[in-house]
Amino acid sequence: MKIGQFAKEVFRVLLKNRILSADELKNLQDKDYCKRVFKQSSYPVLIEQPERPKKRERYYADQIGSNFWLCSQWTKMHWLPLLTWLQNLKSRDIEIEISASIQQKS
Repeated sequence: MKIGQFAKEVFRVLLKNRILSADELKNLQDKDYCKRVFKQSSYPVLIEQPERPKKRERYYADQIGSNFWLCSQWTKMHWLPLLTWLQNLKSRDIEIEISASIQQKS
């Protein structure tokens, strides 16, 4: 599975199940936080707005959750930061749900 596909599935599950705190959602929309945690260059991992972002080439065409758009700029170098971030969420239920969802897609 490619990292972009994995990231889409992870964030879809996290948003659908309202697992992320308000603070973490805010962090994921902060360019500096995303640069530090995910090694994303210039774009927040998530942006919240009702319509597709103006920088649409940098975000997936379909919404993730209600009014959220996921950055599409994922490469192999982002695997470790993303997996580390997920581990830090420290929720066994998240891991089980994401694993089950990914296995269904494979």
